[in-house]
Order: sequence, then structure tokens, then C-alpha cells
Amino acid sequence: MRTAWGVLFLFLIVNASTCSAQTVGASLQGTVYDPSGGFVPGAAIEVHNVGQGAVRALATDDKGRYREPLLPPGEYELRVKAAGFQPVVLKGIKLTIGQDAVLDVKLEIAGGIERVNVTAEDAPPIDLASAALSGTVNRSQMNDLPLNGRSFQELALLQPGVNAAVAAGSDAVGGRGKKITINGARPEQNSFLLDGSDINNVYNKTPGSVGGVLLGVETVQEFQVLTNSYSAEFGRSSGGIINAITRSGTNKLHGNLFEYLRNSALDAKNYFDPTANRIPPFKRNQFGGTLGGPIRHDKTFFFGAFEAIKERLGVTGTAFVPDDSARNFLLPCQPSPTDPSCMANGLKDVSVPGTRADVNSLLQILFPVANGPEVLDKNQKPTGTAGYSFTRQQPTDEYFAQGRIDHRFSENDSLFGRYTFDNGNVDRQINNKPPDVFFKERSRNQYVTLEHVHTFSQALLNTLRVSFSRSTSEVDNQRTVDVPPNLWWIPPSAGGVQFGFLTIQGLVTELVGDYRLPRNDHLNNYQWHDTLFWTKGAHGLRFGFEGQRMQFNQQTTSQLGGIETFTSLENFLKGAPQQINFAVPGRIDPNRGFRQSLFASFLQDDYRWKPNLTLNLGLRYEFATVPTEANGKISNLRSISDSSIVIGDPWYANAALKDFAPRIGVAWDPFKNGKTSVRAGFGIFYDQLLPKYYVFSGSLNPPFTTRTSRIAKPGAPIPFPNAVQGFPLNAPVCGLPGGPTGSCPPPNIKANLQTVNYDLQPSYMMQYNLSVQRALPSNWDVTLGYAGSHGLHLIRVADANLAPYIVNAQGRTEFIGDGTTKTPKSINLCCRRNATFGGVTQRETDAQSFYNALQAGVTKQLSHGLRAQLSYTFSRSIDESSGINSQDFDNTTQYSINFFDRKADRGLSSFSVKHVLVANWSYEVPFGSSRTGLASVLVKGWQLNNIVTAQSGTPFEVRLGHNQSGNLNTIDFSIHERPDIRAGFSNNPVTGDPKRWFDANAFVLQPVNTIGNLGRNTLIGPNLVSCDFSLFKRFSLGETKALHFRAEMFNIFNHPNFGVPNSANRTALLPNGAVNPSAGAILSTVTTSRQIQFGLKLTF
Repeated sequence: MRTAWGVLFLFLIVNASTCSAQTVGASLQGTVYDPSGGFVPGAAIEVHNVGQGAVRALATDDKGRYREPLLPPGEYELRVKAAGFQPVVLKGIKLTIGQDAVLDVKLEIAGGIERVNVTAEDAPPIDLASAALSGTVNRSQMNDLPLNGRSFQELALLQPGVNAAVAAGSDAVGGRGKKITINGARPEQNSFLLDGSDINNVYNKTPGSVGGVLLGVETVQEFQVLTNSYSAEFGRSSGGIINAITRSGTNKLHGNLFEYLRNSALDAKNYFDPTANRIPPFKRNQFGGTLGGPIRHDKTFFFGAFEAIKERLGVTGTAFVPDDSARNFLLPCQPSPTDPSCMANGLKDVSVPGTRADVNSLLQILFPVANGPEVLDKNQKPTGTAGYSFTRQQPTDEYFAQGRIDHRFSENDSLFGRYTFDNGNVDRQINNKPPDVFFKERSRNQYVTLEHVHTFSQALLNTLRVSFSRSTSEVDNQRTVDVPPNLWWIPPSAGGVQFGFLTIQGLVTELVGDYRLPRNDHLNNYQWHDTLFWTKGAHGLRFGFEGQRMQFNQQTTSQLGGIETFTSLENFLKGAPQQINFAVPGRIDPNRGFRQSLFASFLQDDYRWKPNLTLNLGLRYEFATVPTEANGKISNLRSISDSSIVIGDPWYANAALKDFAPRIGVAWDPFKNGKTSVRAGFGIFYDQLLPKYYVFSGSLNPPFTTRTSRIAKPGAPIPFPNAVQGFPLNAPVCGLPGGPTGSCPPPNIKANLQTVNYDLQPSYMMQYNLSVQRALPSNWDVTLGYAGSHGLHLIRVADANLAPYIVNAQGRTEFIGDGTTKTPKSINLCCRRNATFGGVTQRETDAQSFYNALQAGVTKQLSHGLRAQLSYTFSRSIDESSGINSQDFDNTTQYSINFFDRKADRGLSSFSVKHVLVANWSYEVPFGSSRTGLASVLVKGWQLNNIVTAQSGTPFEVRLGHNQSGNLNTIDFSIHERPDIRAGFSNNPVTGDPKRWFDANAFVLQPVNTIGNLGRNTLIGPNLVSCDFSLFKRFSLGETKALHFRAEMFNIFNHPNFGVPNSANRTALLPNGAVNPSAGAILSTVTTSRQIQFGLKLTF
């Protein structure tokens, strides 16, 4: 065996050719014993696939062992024959995806008359062969449980350690599907597989359409959620794996037709819907059907499906806008003899004659008149802002289709092919902003897979899979207001092509759209996988080689038209922006074509050392090539101290060439009865540098695209509205090869860069677990365990070109310089580390994460009409960064507050949830079994189904909206700083009132030029409680047909589950130290109000 290991290891190394060799079947193994407990060698074993009639024949070895390593999930019969013993047939064996089932057989001595012992035998639910923590969602759960939108990946949340990142951004760039975190991993660290093939989108988040759903629940047989310490055949990402397999046809023709209907007449109002108004109109039709069966009996099978969504949703938005006084340039003040501008009525005129007319025009165009109550301060005084609510229709159309063919050439060769298509279109309203803009979104996903399985002998089997996926996403702002060119930040005379964007701290962020649009992403992914299964005595060996070739074509812009930032409503009314970030007209090239390859090889040995002890031993090697651009349009600043950027390859040094990932696990049956399993596992899991990490860095640098900033300084305000007046748009760009460098004084342009650290380190996670699983009477089983992970060299994003700093006498980081912005030591543009450039948004690989959890699960297999599952997770996740894009999460910035000190951001992960409890059950009501006639029709066939979720709140951070530290952090136009905690207050001053969730008086501005002492993500948002319920009635239409009526109620008790305050309302203090009037206000919910859906399904 040592020689075999050596040969395979050598083959593994020299033939490294990603990602996940992903076994999509199950395995069945066991030992055949005689009545005395001795081994029965040479027993004939037949494994029969009940649905398709396939038979796999094998024989036990000299220790009575048998192993079938690759079986499609489904129902099986196991037939055992041996000379001198009674034949045995075990029926009803149900195998699930990824299951390593152990089924021992005890034979009886043959008597005078031969008889066959027939037994109904489910595969044991206790995992006796694998240390991986995982769970399976079966066909019954997908069919029966209430599922809003019929997006099947949401059922992954039924497993311990899996929770929805309820504060994760759902945006036009990062994807619309529900974001899922698994055992301390970021949402983009997970991997999604369909029939073993990678279907991740370009940002590696939950695949799906712009409609926010992953359709095809009728086409999925089941899916497995791998959460910790899985085998070496899986890789590419360092988080969890969601591994789904599609349905195939059988020897019996079967199918269904269905329609689901929802409308506003049955729904409850959202918490934020105006009381006096009717519920916003809503109508959804979701319809389709499936058909599967034999083309040639026992040989060729087909399965096809179609599904469509037609939805017209009335979206309620809530925003803050200037009140009637502010629309007349009058803001609240405190009358005082020392302030003659404050009138007796407590208002002062803040207008500036030179800008008033232009500001007034923008006020009338961009801000609707308030229709809600005044926003009051803690003393119940007006603040200059008021509420505004609105409703706008959001149409969604989506079409899904899938076809699959399975063919068996012989007992030793089989082939299947599948094609999946999904096309979606949405006109999406932007919540919490006035309805002047919406997103025009379009997506199209296509997945093709071919897989061939060849059996060389009962001990040797090979599977070859080739796949292709194409994901397309196109998004743009669609504005319903027209701003005349004379009010643009960059007018047409300066090369401007549109009105830009604006942010008013404490009021609104990115008004009139998303500054990163328009954006078109097209990802082609060519994949191949080959895995060899070899049974050698007690060893179940798998080794494989895999590859992917990715072509990512992108059209992207950023800050087109400019984005202006105002530190307060008063400064907006004065026409006094703090800064503008913009793409320089005439220097914008939006088109890129990135190319990258991924390779991997692995070896896995599941060694059944003893009948009650299995060792899982694995090693994986994988690497990704450094991406290239089809036309050489790549540039990077290789060191922050360099005076010039480098154009062309290599983009960065390849850190993945030594990515060896060992995996080890043990599964032990201490009592040797198959009812208890003690398991432990450890592994290293690498996160490859995929487009999600580098895409922005590759598209927004000079000389191809040049972005820069203009920052207001004393005596040098930014002109309004023409912010580029007097700016040298055609001047040389600093830092280009052969161009100006050093301090690079005006009129040269200092570009803002998006860079990748040239010396990146491989990102990886160490995962580990210890668990005990026990079978209980009446088909119950319970699991209790510990799961943990430690992430190392995780990617974070920070401005690497900050001002210099010292540690002052008080032990605080203090940024130093010679500007006069706030104090003699305040900073201006002269004082960045590298004076040649402006802000340098850099991707670093030095962040860490820490996850520890107690996890418990209780499951009841279906018996007496009842199936039930309960999952509980008590966990804590800590990290230094939870994402890399500003829209990854809505509860905190994802950018480091201080490039020099990553530990300043060490805190609760943006997705950390302390307690998560999820229960689901289905019950077939046992009424009317003896009834006939009309009574039978009315009483029989009822079923109840339920999902209950209860979890703790999500953490979030309080921030400042201005650059109090003077550190020059201008990353993506936004200011990301935190204040000091006021003496006598905690760092979690939560009130529990959604109108003002936290007490902003708990915070105070830190000393100028320093960073506040409030930690990241110290505040906790509202808890979440939801109950979804469904009631089914089955009407029998003969032996093979039935009509099912379904009534599904989501959030049946209409419990409002609030989000966290949005970015503007997490801003605690204004630049003058006053409390932001809207601080702490929550304007949205993370679940729907009560919604009711009716459905009809005809099955045959």
C-alpha cells in the first residue's frame, strides 16, 4: 500500500491540472458477516437502482468488505448471496448526495428449503464514515416546506452553522441573491455546485438572477451543505459548499403542472407603509411544469422543466428630505445675542447669494416635498429634515428552463447531459431614496454539463465531467428626473456626459443612482474534472485532476459625472461641497477582458481501519494563474513607495504555487452497533484569487481610466455647481511612466488608484470540528458538536496612501502634517505617504478571522407521517474585515479605518449572529383513513408544514461623516471614521426603539487628527423572529394522478423584523459635534410583512 500511495502522490504533484472534483453521488459500503460474526468472503453483491433499473455487481473481499463508491442518490435494493447462506434482499435503501453510507449485513445459515430474507432498510442516518460536518435538504423538504419565491438555496439555512447575512448588501454589483455565511466564512468564500460543476457568479456570491432568486426547485433532486472539514475533492473557496444535483427521468413517466399566485389583497402592510394609504399593489404569478420518463426502458431517460415569474411589486420607500423651512434655506438655530443670524423664530438663513439660485434649482428637481412628520432632536426641536414615503412599481420577469438526458450504454458506461437557462429582467426601485431613479437590471445564466462514468472493474471506476457556464449581468441607472446641463458637476463644455451623484452626510447617500454604473459583466467558465475511484481492501481511494478557464469581459465606469460629498444639509444649502471624486472626461476606457486559469489535483483515502473506525486522509494542491487582460490594459502600483505605476503583466506575483491543503478526519463507532458516531476533523482550505477580488483594481487605473479628487481647503472652496471649473482636466497625469512624479504640483493631475499588493499571500482558512451523533428510538437522531475556523491572510481593502502618523503621548494614533484644515497640525494633500498620487485603494492579504461555535441538531426521519428537524448554533465570529466592496454589507463599511493598523478594525464580523434557532417540520394528518365517498375527499390528504426562525441581531457600527482624523482617507468618496465613546456610556447604547435605535449622545468627536476609540461593529441590531406556515390538501385523481392545493403564509404572525440603520442614519455626529438628527433611525425591514400565497399543482 505504501508503494501505491507513493505513485499516486507523485502523479498528484506532476499532473496538477480547480476547483472542486465534486462527487455528486453517494457511496455504499459495509461488511458481510456469518451468524458467528466471522467474515464472509466472495459473497455476491448486487446494488439495484429502483428508479432506473441499473444494477451494479460486485463481491466481498477476504475480509467480507464491499464498497460501491459512486451511486446516484435515490432508492436502492441490496441483494446478497453466498454459498451455504440464505440470500438477503434489503429494500428501501435511500441514499442522499454525498452520503458515505455504511450498511453491514448478517447472513443466516441456509436450511433445507431456501428462502429469501427481505427487509426494508433505510441507510443509517448516523455518519460512520466521514468527519465532515454537513447536512442534506431532500426532495420532500423542497417540495413541502413553505418557500417564498421558490428559491431553493434558502433551505440551506436549515442546517447548523448556516445563516443568512441579513445585513449583506443586495445591490446591482454584488448580486441580488440571498447572501449566506457558513461557519465564519464570508458570503463570497462559499462555492455553489450544480451536478458537480461550478455555477458561482463573477463576485462568487449566491448565484441567481437579478430577481434575487435561484429558480429550479422542481428540477433539483436534493442538495448537500458542507460546512466544515470536508474532503480533499472540494476546493477553490475556503468557506462552505452547496452541492446540488438535478433530477433525472426514470422508467415511469412522471411530471407536474403548477401555478402559484400572490397579490396584495391577501397581504399585510409593511411596518413602514403609511397608515392612511392602501397597501401598495402587488401581484405575482409563478407557473410552470416538469416532465420526465424513459426514452428507452432501463437505458435512456429524459427530464425537462420550465418555470416563469411575472411580478408587479409596489415598493414602499422611506427617506429623509429637507423640510419646508430648509427648502427656503432656513435651518433651526438657538436664538442668542451672540448670533445675530438666528432669528427669534429659531431659524436662520444659510443661503449664499452666489449659489442660492443653483442650489434652489437642485432642491426642486432632486428632493420631493416632505409628506411625513418632522424629524426632531432629543429636545423635540425641528432639525431641518422631515420624512418622505413613496410607492413605485417594480416589475420583474424571469424565465427558467432545464433539460437533462441520461443514457446507459452498458453496465460499465453511462453518460448524462444537462442544459440550464435562466433569464431575468427587473426595473428596481432604490429603497430609502426619493423615486427619481431606478436600476434597469438584466441577467442571463446558462449552464451546460456532460458527464461520463466508466467502470473498469468492481474496484476501479472513473468519472469525466466537462462543463461550461455563462453568466451575464447588465445594470444601469434609469433616471426619471432631468437635471439641466448648467447644474452638472462636470458640464458638457468640460466633457461631462451626465449629471453626477451627491451624498449629504446624515441625509442621503448616492442620490440619483449608483456611481459605479453603467456596468456589464460577462463571465465564461470552461471546466473539466476527472476523478478515479479505486477500492483497495479497506481503502476507498479517490484522486482527480481539474481545471477551469475563465473569460471575464467587463464594461464598467465609476464616478461618471462625479460624486460630490457634503458634510451636512447646511453645507449643501450653501453650495459648499467637501470634495468631489470623478473620472476625468476623455480619460475613461470602460472595457476589459480578463483571462485566468485554475488548476487542482487531489488524493483522498477513506480508510476503514477497523469495522468501527474510519480515517479520512486527503491532500489537495491547487493554484490560480495571475490574471491577464486580453489587450494588455492592466496597470498597478507595485509598492506604495514607487513613483510610477507599471503597465502590463505580471499584475502581481503568484502566491498560489505552494497551496497544499491537507485534510484529516476520523469517524468512530464506540459501541460497534451503528448508533453512535464520534467524529473529528481538520483541514486547510485555500481561497483562490478570483475576479471578485481584483476586478475593480483592473478597471480603474491610468493610463486607461483616470479618477481624481478635488478637496475643499480654507480659501480654496470647490466651485458650485461646476466643480471642475479651473481644474486642469488636460494636464499630465502624475506617476505614469515618463511623466511627472514627486510632489507633482498643479497643474498636474494626481490620480486615485485601485491597486493590488504585488506580494500577495495565499488566503486560507483552517477548519476543525468535534461532534457526537446518536441514533434514538422512533427514527430520531441528535448531533452535538463544536465547529471552528481561523482565517489567515484574508483580503482587506484600505487606503494605503494616508498621511504620516505618530503615536502621541496619550497613546493615540495622530496624523501629522502642515496643513491648516482644522489645526496647525491638520492635513492637506501635501502630506500623503506618496505625494505622486491621491488615494490608493489597495487590496492587502493580512486580515484574520476567528470563529467558534457550539452546534446542535435534532432530526426525525419520516415515520407515522411526521418529519422534523431542529438546528441551533451558538457562535461568535470575529474578523478584521468582512468584505472588500462598500456594498458587501449594509451595516458597516468594509474598508479599513487605518491602513497601518488592521487590528483597529478587529471586532464582530458583519455577519456574526450569536444565537440562531431554526426548526422545520411536516406532518401528514392521519384523518379519514377509513372514510369513503365525499367524507374521504374532504377529510383525507391534509398536510401541515412549518419553518420557524429565531436569531439574535446583527452587529453594526456607528460612524462619522467627515474626516475628523485628517488622515486623507478618501476611499471611494466616502469617509469611514468612528467617534469616541462619551464617558459613562457603553459601546452598545441601544434603545430598542426603531425610530432611534441607538443613543447618539453616547458618542463625542475625538480630538482632531486622531482616530476615535469606538470599536468596529460594537452595536447590535434588532433580533429576528419569523414563522412560515403552509397547509396542503391532496385530491387523489386515480392511482397515479393527484391535485394538490397549497396555502402558504410567510411571516404568519406579521412580526416586523427591522434592519439596521442605513449609512446616513449610522452617522452619529455632524462636523460641529452636534447629534445627527436622523441618527439611529431604522427605515427598513429584513423580512416581508405577512404574505399569503395560493398554489395548485397537478402531479402524475
